[in-house]
Amino acid sequence: MIVKCKNCGKEFLTYLSKIKLKKGRYCSRKCYLESRGTVIQRCLYCGEKFKVKKSWFLKGEGRFCSRSCMGKYQSKFRIGDKSSHWKGGVPTLICENCGKEFKPHGLYELTQEYPRKYCSRKCAELYMKKEKHPCWKGGISKEPYPFDFDEELKEFIRKKDNYQCQLCGVSQDGTKLSIHHIDYNKKNLSEINLITLCKACNAKVNFNRNYWKNHFMNLIENLEGVEASA
Repeated sequence: MIVKCKNCGKEFLTYLSKIKLKKGRYCSRKCYLESRGTVIQRCLYCGEKFKVKKSWFLKGEGRFCSRSCMGKYQSKFRIGDKSSHWKGGVPTLICENCGKEFKPHGLYELTQEYPRKYCSRKCAELYMKKEKHPCWKGGISKEPYPFDFDEELKEFIRKKDNYQCQLCGVSQDGTKLSIHHIDYNKKNLSEINLITLCKACNAKVNFNRNYWKNHFMNLIENLEGVEASA
């Protein structure tokens, strides 16, 4: 197979098997050694002369005398839309709370499972308090518990539920179990509206409230049906 020498450009005959093995690229050992030598190059940023491998020079590499110069050049001339990694920049978003335009810190915040929707933490907290939020219950979450919701009542409910979480079944061990209001109304202290949960499950049921409300109501109805048949 006839190929061109990568050093002098002369055509020469070589085996196809050598080409497949990325060999036979030079017509002679002299050309091979010359290609392994160095050439004088001028730094693209500071202009200082420096030595670089000829093989790098032929590939278009070795254009900077140091990594520092390369970084300074890229930060000056390869920023924004001039960069080869330009993706159109970070888009402008609108805060769901105040309507103000803002830019997230980077594209990373837009690719997460829950991308950023608010211009600040303050706006996020204010949005959580509004009627727009799926967990909004008329502001009753900020209401204080009534005085009758005391330790004596809580202990009565725990004993009624055999000191076990009624969702995951974990038993009380050291740390007292929590008491949950099935209808999420803190003022409703009816025995049938209170149920024992561990701390993890009590936090879990604060989301998708309609589902958990129906779940516990059906659970109580099934238990009452079993007790009636017995």
